[in-house]
Amino acid sequence: MIGYVNWLLNNGGSTEAATAWTYIKLDLDYVASNWGSFIPRNAKTTFDLWEEVQGNSFFTTAVQHRALREGARLATTLGDSTRASTYSTQAGSVLCYLQNYWSSSNNYIISNLNANNGRSGLDTNSILTSIHTFDPNAGCESATFQPCSDKALANHKAVVDSFRSIYAINSGIASNRGVAVGRYKEDSYYGGNPWYLCTFAAAEQLYDALYTWNKIGSITVTSTSLSFFQQFLSTATAQTYSSTSAGYATIVAGVQQMADDFVLINKQYTPLSQLANWDPNNALLLNTNNYPTWSITVNLPASTTFQYKFIRKYNGAVTWESDPNRSFTTPSSGSYTINTTWR
Repeated sequence: MIGYVNWLLNNGGSTEAATAWTYIKLDLDYVASNWGSFIPRNAKTTFDLWEEVQGNSFFTTAVQHRALREGARLATTLGDSTRASTYSTQAGSVLCYLQNYWSSSNNYIISNLNANNGRSGLDTNSILTSIHTFDPNAGCESATFQPCSDKALANHKAVVDSFRSIYAINSGIASNRGVAVGRYKEDSYYGGNPWYLCTFAAAEQLYDALYTWNKIGSITVTSTSLSFFQQFLSTATAQTYSSTSAGYATIVAGVQQMADDFVLINKQYTPLSQLANWDPNNALLLNTNNYPTWSITVNLPASTTFQYKFIRKYNGAVTWESDPNRSFTTPSSGSYTINTTWR
C-alpha cells in the first residue's frame, strides 16, 4: 500500500494519497505502539507465517521493521514529522530485537522464539522473510538479513540442507545442487512434504543475491557465510572477490546453477494437466483403431519428466496397473513413440 501511495504522489494523485494515508497510518500507529508487547514477558504474542506457532516470529518482526521504515519515509514526504519520528525510533528498536533470531552457535536463523514447540528453528519462512524484505538498494546488509548477506546465505544453506535426506525425491542429488524444499523438517501436515512455494523461495533468494552482486560488482565472503560459498568454490576463503576475478565467476556460476535447480525440480514434479493429474474421472481414452493395439497422441512440453499409469474402467470400477509408476522424459524436440504393455 505504501508503494502505491508513493506512486500516486509521483503521478498527480496527491488527493488519493492523502486518503490512503488516513488508513495506512492507523496500521503503522498500532505497530509502533504495540510491537513491544509481543516480546515475551508480556501477554501478547504473534503467530508464525504458517499460523501454527504462537510466539515471536522472525517473519513478523522483520516485516514490522520494514513497514515502520517505509512509513517513516512516507510520513516525512507528507509532512507528518511527529509520526515520522515515532516510526523511525520504533523501527530502530524493532531492528535491534530482530537480531535475537540469529543463532551464532548454529549459524542459522531461529524462525520462532519463545514457542517451545520442540523444533530446531530451521524454517523456510526465514528464506521467505529475506526475499519479502529484499531492498535492492540495501546491498548485502546483514542487520536486515538481505538475501546476499552472510547471515541470510548461511541460513539458506542450513535450511536447504535440512531437507536433503528426508525427501525421497532428493536422493542422489549432489550437495551443491538445488533440491525440493518443504516448510520445516519436522512438518507433519499431510505427512510433511515439499512445497512448491518453499522451493521457489529458495531459488528467489539466490536470484536476488546474484542481482545484488552484479550491481555492486563484488562478493564478500565472511566466516559466517564461508560454508555457503565453499559449496561452489572449495578453495573459497573469507575475502572479497571482485567481479573480474576467477573466484567470482566460479561462485556466480554455481549459485546460478543451484537457483535454476530449484525451479527445475518444481517443474519436474508439477502434474501435467494433459495427463489428467491422476484423476480417473478425467483419464485419457485410448483409441482402438488398430486393435489389439491401443494408442493415443498427447502433446507435452519438451524436456519434461513425468510419471503415469494405465487404468481399466468397467461398469464404474477402476483397476490400476501394478506399481511402480511409469516414468518418461520427453525429448528436447520432435516426437517419440512409447511402446509398452499392461502390467
